[in-house]
Amino acid sequence: MKMNCKQFFALFLFLLINATLAAAAKNKCRPKPPHYHPPKAPKEIVDPIPAKEPPTPKTTKLPPKATVLPPKSAETVVVPTKSVLPPKQTPAAPTKSVLPPKQTTELPPKQTTELPPKTTVLPPKETPSAPTKSVLPPKQTTELPPKTTVLPPKETPSAPTKSVLPPKQTTELPPKTTVLPPKETPAAPTKTVLPPKETPVEPAKPAKKEYIKGANPYLPMWEHIPDGEPRVFEYNGEQRVFIYGSHDTLKTEYCGKDQVTWSAPIDDLTNWTYHGVIFESIDGSNLYAPDVVKKGDTYYLYAAQQNGGEIYVATSKSPAGPFTDPKRSYIGFDPGVLVDDDGRVYAYWGFSKQYCAELEDDMITIKEGTIKENVIKHAITDWSPDDGEDDPEDAFFEASSPRKVFGKYVYIYSKRYYTPQPQYGVYEDCNGFLSYKYSDEPLDNFVMGGDFSFNAGELLDNEDGTKTMTYRWGNNHGSIVEINGQWYVFYHRQTGVNEYSRQAMLEPVDVAMDKNGKIFIGKITYDEDGEPIASEPVEMTSQGAHVNGLDSRKLISAGYACHLFGGKKGGANGGEGGAYILPVYEKDDNISAPIVDITSTITAGYKYIQFGETSPSTVTAEIKALADITVNVRIDSYQGEIIATFDMKKGDESATAELINDVTGKKAVYFEFLSDSPEVIAEFNLFTFDD
Repeated sequence: MKMNCKQFFALFLFLLINATLAAAAKNKCRPKPPHYHPPKAPKEIVDPIPAKEPPTPKTTKLPPKATVLPPKSAETVVVPTKSVLPPKQTPAAPTKSVLPPKQTTELPPKQTTELPPKTTVLPPKETPSAPTKSVLPPKQTTELPPKTTVLPPKETPSAPTKSVLPPKQTTELPPKTTVLPPKETPAAPTKTVLPPKETPVEPAKPAKKEYIKGANPYLPMWEHIPDGEPRVFEYNGEQRVFIYGSHDTLKTEYCGKDQVTWSAPIDDLTNWTYHGVIFESIDGSNLYAPDVVKKGDTYYLYAAQQNGGEIYVATSKSPAGPFTDPKRSYIGFDPGVLVDDDGRVYAYWGFSKQYCAELEDDMITIKEGTIKENVIKHAITDWSPDDGEDDPEDAFFEASSPRKVFGKYVYIYSKRYYTPQPQYGVYEDCNGFLSYKYSDEPLDNFVMGGDFSFNAGELLDNEDGTKTMTYRWGNNHGSIVEINGQWYVFYHRQTGVNEYSRQAMLEPVDVAMDKNGKIFIGKITYDEDGEPIASEPVEMTSQGAHVNGLDSRKLISAGYACHLFGGKKGGANGGEGGAYILPVYEKDDNISAPIVDITSTITAGYKYIQFGETSPSTVTAEIKALADITVNVRIDSYQGEIIATFDMKKGDESATAELINDVTGKKAVYFEFLSDSPEVIAEFNLFTFDD
């Protein structure tokens, strides 16, 4: 049976007291006074108390253990007894610095007071260490530190209590902790076992990617300015391009109640600045397409209130507005104004019927006797007069915009074809074109020029020579301007499912005149002598003023698509109920316009993306999979080479794929969406490429 420290100590005291009482009874005497010395003390027992200095009565608390603790050997018991008692020192209570607190407090006070005043009265045979050795495990004596028998100067010989600790306690303590309180045991500093920095350092985050800016549309995705008239004016000592147009803010009908302007430096048409509201409707009605011209030191805004039915002329000393002091003019719908080289001013206007006239010097009043009608024949529409002045080739609809080019008067307008035009894939009435006629006179004798802009997206070539549209066309309005020796066409496209969220677009365009004085605008074909011989509409692109292509390593909004074709619902741009670019209105320059309602076999195309001299290694896209889908990334055409594939599960919102083949230079890029589901399968937000 194993005994704990308390039991062992109590047994030891019990045996000691019995032995003492037995010896006293045998000698028939009382316990001797403190100064008594037995006449026949054994020689091997050294008197622990000097004769000249009697001990105090508290010597009775000396634990007997001290007389039996062997320093290193169990052969002699008297040596430890002598060595642990310093001369001339009064025994005291056990020192707490060595004894664990609980062991000291558990000693019964009565047991210690009943001890005889002197332990030397024990017969020699009663003190051998043999019985003690039988209780102490051998490991206790061998594991005691060499210095445990040497007590600090102020400690009593009874301090060491290791002999009564259970073996487990002794063996588990570090060698030097036997003379220290448990709480004072030195521990290794925390930092010695931790990394030099306790606070983990967060891994460096990859640099945040930038969104492409100034592509097509060239204004932020949240801005909707159709009918844009581009003008180059000096502003704060710098030549800048200003855009003046309607403002599609009503969402359920054309235009809005105010008009704003943006501008860009002529050497960077991707960097546009917002100048704020320049004019607000006087009577709260909708403001349709305006124009702005400069004469002298004053800028004139021709604002079209009442859905274009009333024209007011407001003025400003700055092209950035605001324009104030509006005065009524009696020119009409979609006004366009030309200040000629000699200072004379001409105005052009009309809806489904064309008008033009010269203005007085006040820039407001129509000069008497100068009005002309139908110098360009109109289309046959529900709104056209039945006056016999229609013409399927001229087909004037709206959006008058006069320009002076190479000394010629060029009349730009929106044409509405009402006869099939298979070279454009048009088989229904369509007014998605900007066209022009030109003349040597400002108000008459205009001859046919051609079409130079069509907002129906990429035109696919068919085997029979016809073409197919890949984007839902809508009404068109804009003009041309020369900037740093390069001509551009400014126009607009549709987003959403109607014509109420139109966005400003631009493309570089060629303008030339042959030796006979014929004007060519658009994508021009030249003969071997460099003479222009034909022209056609420039292609609608995603790049706009980024003439080398959009940087593939930046974030590219899905809303820059110039090709949105196919699918199990609808035709170009999905058609009725098909896929479309969702208009966004939150004023955040880093917002993307997603493509929604995507069905299987839809392709979203981007012309063009610039990959540089080194191919990227991966492509990443934010695509919300509404079904299990496969997305192929193709180049050059919507049926071209596959360079990467995403396999996405329903619920996935992004994917990254490695490129199968290297891609460098300027490329058209297409995302092809495939699924077994006949329903809407995905929403496409943006994409980017990485090295």
